[in-house]
Amino acid sequence: MPEFGGFPTYTKQYHHEPYAAIAPTRPELSTQGKNVVITGGGGAIGTAMALSFAQSGASSIALLGRTEAALLKSKQAVNATYPTTDVYVVKADVADEASVRTALEKFASVAGKKLDILVANAGVLPDAGTVLASDASQWWSGFEVNVRGQFNLVRAFVPLAENNATLINVTSSVAQLPFVPGSSSYHGSKLAAVKLFDYLHFENPELRVLQFHPGVVQSSMSQKSFDSGIPRPTMDDAFLPGNFAVWCASSESEGLRGRFLWANWDVEELKDKAKEFGSGPQLTMGLIGWP
Repeated sequence: MPEFGGFPTYTKQYHHEPYAAIAPTRPELSTQGKNVVITGGGGAIGTAMALSFAQSGASSIALLGRTEAALLKSKQAVNATYPTTDVYVVKADVADEASVRTALEKFASVAGKKLDILVANAGVLPDAGTVLASDASQWWSGFEVNVRGQFNLVRAFVPLAENNATLINVTSSVAQLPFVPGSSSYHGSKLAAVKLFDYLHFENPELRVLQFHPGVVQSSMSQKSFDSGIPRPTMDDAFLPGNFAVWCASSESEGLRGRFLWANWDVEELKDKAKEFGSGPQLTMGLIGWP
C-alpha cells in the first residue's frame, strides 16, 4: 500500500496485519522473565498487547485502567491461552498521581522485582468541537489524560524500573498532521505527550524510549472518531500494534530509540534506514521546511 490517507508511507511495505518479523514467538523478541505494565489494558489494543507480550514469554503483566470489568475480560483472555504468565488487574486513573503511583508500587511488590517494560496505551478522545465552541471541561480532559496521565505514569514507573527499561508511548498519527477538523484537544494533547517522551529520551539515555502510531484498529475510540465524520480507512488488525510493541521492547529497535514510528511500517526496512540516522532529526518532530 503506497499511501495512507493521502500521505506517503515511510517504508515500501505497509502492513495491516501481523507478519513474521514481529512475531512474538521469535527468540530474538523474547520477554521471558520480564515484568510488563500496560495502561488502557481493557481496550482492544491493550488486550492484544497483553496477549502479544504473554506469547513472547513475559513473566507478569499488569493491566491498568479505569474499568475493572474490561480489565478482567483482558486478563481472562490471557489466562485462557498463556496460563504461565501472571496477569494482575489494577484499577487506576492515570490522571490521578496517587492512583497510578499506588498501582505500580503494588505491582512491583507482587512481581518481586523491578519493572522492565511500560506500554503507555491509555488515552481519551474528547468530543469533537472547535476551540471557541467546545465545552471547556471536555476540551481539557484530553490534556488531563493524554498529557498529565503520561507525566504521572512515567514518574511513577521509572523509580521502580530496571536501568535499561523500555518505555513505549502509544500515540497517534494525528500529532504529525496539520489540521483535523474538531480535534484541537486530541491533536494538541497528543503532540504535547510526544514532546514529553522526547524529553524523557534525552534526559535518560539509559532508557529505551520509543513512540508509535498503532494504526487504525476497531475500538470504541476509533468508532467515536468515525461517528464524528472522520473517514474510515482500511482497518488494521489489533495484533499489528500488539506485536509491534513486543518488537519495540527488543534489542532490534535499538537504532530507533527516541523516534516516532508507525506500527504499519516494516521493521526490516526501519532497521536498514536507522543505520543512516546518526543523531539526525529523522522521525522526530520539528518545524516543516526548517532547517
